[in-house]
Amino acid sequence: FKDMIKQVATGWREQRPVIIADAERLSDIIAQAMNRRANNVAITQAVLRRASMHILARFDVFNGGLGTAPKFPQENIIQFLLHRGERDDDKVSLDAALLTLDNMIRGGIHDHVAGGFHRYATDNAWAIPHFEKMLYNQALTTRALLKADELTGVRRDAEAARAALDVVVRDMMTAAGGLASAFDAETDGKEGLFYMWSDAAFKAALGTDAAFGAAIFGVTGDGNHEGLNTLRLVAPVGELAAAQKMTRDAFEKRYRQVLAKLGKARATRKPLIRDDKIVAGWNALMVRVLARASVVLDEPRYLTAALRVQAFIDDKLGGATGDLKRAYYDGAASLEATQTDYAFSALGALALYDVTRDKKWLAGAARLAEKMVERFADKAAGALFLTRTATGFTRTKEIDDSTIPSGNAAALELFARLAQRTQDVRWRQRVLAQRAALSGIAVAEPVSHAATLLAADIATRGETGPRQAAAHGALHVTATRLATGNSARVRIHLAPGWHINSLTPKQDFLLPTKVRVDGLEREAITFPAAIERKLGFHDAPLSLYEGNVDIRIALPSGPAAGVARRMTLDLQACSDRICLEPQVVRLLLPAAARS
Repeated sequence: FKDMIKQVATGWREQRPVIIADAERLSDIIAQAMNRRANNVAITQAVLRRASMHILARFDVFNGGLGTAPKFPQENIIQFLLHRGERDDDKVSLDAALLTLDNMIRGGIHDHVAGGFHRYATDNAWAIPHFEKMLYNQALTTRALLKADELTGVRRDAEAARAALDVVVRDMMTAAGGLASAFDAETDGKEGLFYMWSDAAFKAALGTDAAFGAAIFGVTGDGNHEGLNTLRLVAPVGELAAAQKMTRDAFEKRYRQVLAKLGKARATRKPLIRDDKIVAGWNALMVRVLARASVVLDEPRYLTAALRVQAFIDDKLGGATGDLKRAYYDGAASLEATQTDYAFSALGALALYDVTRDKKWLAGAARLAEKMVERFADKAAGALFLTRTATGFTRTKEIDDSTIPSGNAAALELFARLAQRTQDVRWRQRVLAQRAALSGIAVAEPVSHAATLLAADIATRGETGPRQAAAHGALHVTATRLATGNSARVRIHLAPGWHINSLTPKQDFLLPTKVRVDGLEREAITFPAAIERKLGFHDAPLSLYEGNVDIRIALPSGPAAGVARRMTLDLQACSDRICLEPQVVRLLLPAAARS
């Protein structure tokens, strides 16, 4: 080692210009690789179909997920496949995403006792995890589960999402209001000891339920990992109930009793170390998911938690001013936030706006987006740098997805959602520039750019889902499956001073408001009575809707009753002075009703 140091010192003294020149050439090569860009590509349905096929070529048809062990959830890809199923009725993509989530929920990567998901699996079947619990995994996996719940209404997705969120709120919330980064995997130097079970400990915890528990979790004397057992359901719940000769309801009641006993026994073990570092971007990911879960799962407590975390971001990490810090630990904020932190934080604030319709959150999201552009935009080549100054060899851009969406993918989604919710033309301009900078490489390399492809589709064809903003924020639309009767409702909330035309406008040049629902006849849709009002841009009275407009939909009974349905809403929003361009809002009627 001493000889090597002497050679380095001699080289630096005698060949400094050559070494500097080589370093500069290496820096240029790294910069070109990190900041690469391909030609702009139009994001069409056909392009997205090819991207899905490329991704699914690596799909594990038995266990879900991509490739072989070690197997990461790759939530960005799951989210893209779910989006393909929702947007374009791509059943192959949807089934792949659902198979992955189903096997993850049943597998050892899922903490069956307390809820939440571990970082990755060390085997193909998700049975043996690396036992860390990361905050960002809880956010991204739960986001996928919420979308799966909307698309299928299958109870397991909502239950797993709720359990993961409860872990975050109960176990990862710090006293200051921010969320801790992770739980360690080790106890006394042994990975997974907190989560695994010997046969003797399992039987002692369950008593008379031990045989039942062993049968459903595959617990044996030899164990499945280093002489111990990870808990994983050995078959789908329906098959397990049949094997036990039980109804599903009776099986699940006993299953919950087993989990409660295991939880009580596990609570006596040495607690895991919690990493109390609070990261701005990861907390913002969770704000977004908590806000959305409050609506999807009809759980207001998750909105309360989201608001508490957002207050921490605003007060302790600089979110309120837009001068964001990256991390908070031991009472102090430190490090400049990255572009990714800014994009995630703005999307979190935007999610709060969508749920509460409090315009301070929309203003906060726009403020963070403006700061992000000001500090990180590459005005020459497009897209956004990761940091304000060069770190290491060069100033790089985060374009490829990692375990979280890339910062530039998040920025594209942010710009698209701001453009949909405001009349500020700057966001539409940013959408065009950002999409042009990212689309070519995303289409060429879809596996590592799934988040960009999803964001580019939102930017090109608009958002999907049960809740939408439209007319640049002048109205909000919600599609709801009602808990009573086979019926649904589309509610349009118009801002004061705005209206839409009725189903039968009096003037031929005005476009009617229409709703179409997949698989239903027009007769199933009932519009409310219109009002007549005389406005400044026309002498004759107009037939229109304003305020809250409820459109009722009669749903079929039987097997077709509980399926998600794609819907379109054709409308044109007008004020007393102007009419905006006609718009088609694409909605999803969720498969499950909430109270």
